Amino acid sequence: MRCVHPHTISENPRLNPLVNILYLICIAERIQAVLVRFKDCLISVLKIDFKLQHST
Repeated sequence: MRCVHPHTISENPRLNPLVNILYLICIAERIQAVLVRFKDCLISVLKIDFKLQHST
C-alpha cells in the first residue's frame, strides 16, 4: 500500500479536502501497522527476557 499525496491528484489540495483526509488516513494506517509490528516484536523480546529471568 502506497500513499499518494493530494498534490499529485489535484493542483490545489484546498479545493479537495476529502483527498487530504484520505491521505492522512492512509498515513495513519501505515504508522499504525508499523506500531503493531513494533509492539509484537517488543512483546516477544519481553517474553524471552521474562523466561530467562525466571529460568534461574
